[in-house]
Amino acid sequence: MNWLLLGLIVVLLLVTARFAPRLWKVIAIFIQAAIFLGACCVAMAGIAIFMNNETIFEAPGVAARTKRFLTVNWAATSKEGLGSAPCSIDKPAGKRPANREKAANPAKSSTNATARAPQTPAHELPPEAAEEGYYPELQTRRYPGIPRAKLFQIALAAVKSLGGWTVLKSDERTGSIDCLYTSRIFGLQDDVRIRVTPKNEIELCSRSTTGESGSSSNIIRLFPGDFGANIGHIKQFYAAIQPLADAFYAKEESRQQNGY
Repeated sequence: MNWLLLGLIVVLLLVTARFAPRLWKVIAIFIQAAIFLGACCVAMAGIAIFMNNETIFEAPGVAARTKRFLTVNWAATSKEGLGSAPCSIDKPAGKRPANREKAANPAKSSTNATARAPQTPAHELPPEAAEEGYYPELQTRRYPGIPRAKLFQIALAAVKSLGGWTVLKSDERTGSIDCLYTSRIFGLQDDVRIRVTPKNEIELCSRSTTGESGSSSNIIRLFPGDFGANIGHIKQFYAAIQPLADAFYAKEESRQQNGY
């Protein structure tokens, strides 16, 4: 049925081109304008993905990543690194509680570093990971040998080193840190929850505030997706915490070598 409708449209255009050349010129202008606007949208999406420090050329592939970046506005880590891992934030950070804590260092931390915490190789992942989509950035990082209380402090310090991040609430007892990320250019806001588990793991959940009442993102965004922003936040945090974790390991190694 769809092919029949498309055929009728093509025939109509050909008839119009034959008997109404002026009308065809008008139609051609509209087609050119549509192509131009489409190209602009593609360029804007590409720039947004690049600014979020993400790429469409990694697992699970160009098609899967492009679809996700344009349609999904959240991301969460999991042991398998599945793109379908749920992201649940009970109390959105965007509501800005009164006891929020400002990040101590507004300087932007580098987002190009790659966290070196132990990960499960892609070829050792269970079958469902390949079926649902494996994202290497969404694999939960583990930091063995670092006490949970110390790992919590390291995670808090990592957040405070990142530009655009604000700590809204932190609870060492539960190991949770609620944050608000605000983009520098458009002021778009994303909620980020960090949780330090008893197994020396750090889980993250990041969700855009698109669709919430009063959200500025409703005016600016043309697509429901986040253009990879939330995966980018997770990637940025893991990159920021890795040097701090490495410093702890180096200090402990030095202490053991000196017999302390």
